[in-house]
Amino acid sequence: MVVFFDIDGTLVAGGYNKTYVPESAMVALKKLREAGHFLAIATGRSQAMAYDYMCELGFENMVSDGGYGVTINGKLVDITPLDNDKVVAVIESIASALPSISRIALDLSVNESSSYVPTTPSRVK
Repeated sequence: MVVFFDIDGTLVAGGYNKTYVPESAMVALKKLREAGHFLAIATGRSQAMAYDYMCELGFENMVSDGGYGVTINGKLVDITPLDNDKVVAVIESIASALPSISRIALDLSVNESSSYVPTTPSRVK
């Protein structure tokens, strides 16, 4: 099985400037590795900001930079932006598939250069 973990609030606790890795996280990662699972980090952080955590937690593979960066066997192999049109299509598809009762409304604003511009989600009832 392949398992991806976020850093903030998942593997690392404590909030800004008080971060720490709970022992329970280390134990869980050890058990998953011993069971033969492929573990990787998936984070919105830049590769440079996530790299120390990757090493501290014993990971060698990571998707970083919000999906733009790929680190394999401890080496950054690529940082390439996602295809904008495909990203917008996926977001629009998800937004249209969500139930209309008590869902998060995604306001999809696309500027003149067809770049997705995220806006603050609002609660819809």
